[in-house]
Amino acid sequence: MGNHFDRALILFRQSRFDLAEQELVQELSEAPNDAVATSLLGLCLSQRNAYQKATAMVEAALALDPTLPFAHYALANILYQRNRFAEALSPLQEALRLDPGEPDYFSLLSSAYFSLDRWPEALRAAEQGLSVNPEHLGCTNVWVMALVKLGRTDQASIAIEEALRRDPDHALTHANQGWLFLELGKIEPALESFREALRLDPSLEWARRGIVEAMKARNLFYRLFLAYALWSNKLKPVLRVVFFLGLFLSLGVLVKLSDAVPSLEPLFWIAFGLYVCFAIFSWIATPLSNLLLRLDRFGRLALSEEETTASNWFGGMVLTATLCGAIGVVGNSIYFSMAAIALLLSVLPLSAIFRCDPGWPRTVMASLTAVLVVCGLLGTLGLALGEQGLWFSAPALGVFGGGFLISTWMGNLLAQVTVKA
Repeated sequence: MGNHFDRALILFRQSRFDLAEQELVQELSEAPNDAVATSLLGLCLSQRNAYQKATAMVEAALALDPTLPFAHYALANILYQRNRFAEALSPLQEALRLDPGEPDYFSLLSSAYFSLDRWPEALRAAEQGLSVNPEHLGCTNVWVMALVKLGRTDQASIAIEEALRRDPDHALTHANQGWLFLELGKIEPALESFREALRLDPSLEWARRGIVEAMKARNLFYRLFLAYALWSNKLKPVLRVVFFLGLFLSLGVLVKLSDAVPSLEPLFWIAFGLYVCFAIFSWIATPLSNLLLRLDRFGRLALSEEETTASNWFGGMVLTATLCGAIGVVGNSIYFSMAAIALLLSVLPLSAIFRCDPGWPRTVMASLTAVLVVCGLLGTLGLALGEQGLWFSAPALGVFGGGFLISTWMGNLLAQVTVKA
């Protein structure tokens, strides 16, 4: 390895990827068959989202030396950054076969399993990495996160305290401590941990997301929702769908029971009301709480640009619906009142748009929401026009009603999709 590679490695560890890339280009101009430098250049390219060039570079390194474990690790790293978690497993396992003593490889392997919601495998991979290096912070943090997901919070707490004792200035460890406090319902300690994480690393998204959740959790209703969300996130996507389906089918059972035993009918309506409130609140809790945080002079600083945009859309739709409703009441207009109802119902699919990954899932959900809003307003306009508008009001309202029912399931399904870069 030459001087350019040594400088590139230092710059890479300092996250100065553009300068590291320049050094590696010079290194490869002198030693074009250096597989290690080629692999590291691939990692630098991936840091500026040049994934195709990065993948081609690492594949070239593997062609130069297929037994180089670092090249397999680099390929897995790029796949991981592209959200191709399942595809990253194979090159990682090959890297560990060639070099089973590298904890960084175990750390990435456990992170891939964690991203696939495979908590036991993530825990096992992290433990293997810690058996090689008991003080490896990457493995420790994934191990802690897996313990939390598996409900072993006591072990997680001990592990975090030990990790902070070894390195009290590690931002990710403080962020994980904050999420653990949130899991335990300790809001103020969670805020302190997230603030410390952001002080150490202002760009740490895991901590920024945490402090937003902690600030919103000061509200009792959102705190209950957050407890439910943290619990449901421990379930696999299929189990989450089964859970909602089970709740829906249980209403059908109550209907039959209330038909057979009329005295149980009030129980059905209570259960139905609770189910509707739960379903609606689970959809609007995040955008509504973001909107409230948006109105707070400190809270708005913690929101990301996307969260701010989502809260603006949500607030705009609710405000428009409120104005239509007010006009309907003051002017005694049934049509403005109907338009207000259509807009309020459209808030549910609207709130699902930003729960979907950017890309085709978000585009599909946004398109469906736009169709619902247009059909709802067209249907109302057709009714207001009387006989002249009947020809399009009935189909529009039919599409609105059917589309609204479909959107509730579509939103949940699309929210489970991870877009691969």
